[in-house]
Amino acid sequence: MFIVSDGEDHSEGSTLDAVELAVGEGIRIFTIGVGKTKGSPIPIKRNGIVESLKKDSQGEVVITKLNEDILEEISDEGNGEYVNGSNTEDAVDFIKEQLNQMDKKEFEAKQFAEYKDQFQWFLGIGLLFLFLEVFLLDRKTQWLKKMNLFNEKEIH
Repeated sequence: MFIVSDGEDHSEGSTLDAVELAVGEGIRIFTIGVGKTKGSPIPIKRNGIVESLKKDSQGEVVITKLNEDILEEISDEGNGEYVNGSNTEDAVDFIKEQLNQMDKKEFEAKQFAEYKDQFQWFLGIGLLFLFLEVFLLDRKTQWLKKMNLFNEKEIH
């Protein structure tokens, strides 16, 4: 797993507990630090052009600080490595190198489809017509025969 972060922890739970769970499942964790240790605003870009800066709910510009210590701790606990992502080219090369070194595994994919049976309605309607034909229409068939709708010849 590759985590690209500034290292600031805004969660309620312990990050290291989550790392332990991942390691228990055989997942290695690599961290890539972004931002500056002194702190800097978060740019919002569109097509590579900075449109504005990230603001909080009060309209103040959000300042983020790179916490390399926590990112290094996460990668150490996760049997991975930490890379400073200030140089994008170096970070991309690091990721490529790590991916090429990893064992390639094929994962099984399963697809589930849940169907709701609705044949009972059609079965019920079919049985209703069957009962109508047997019990009611037998009496009326004498009436229909007298009308001779299909120009049937009577056999004597």
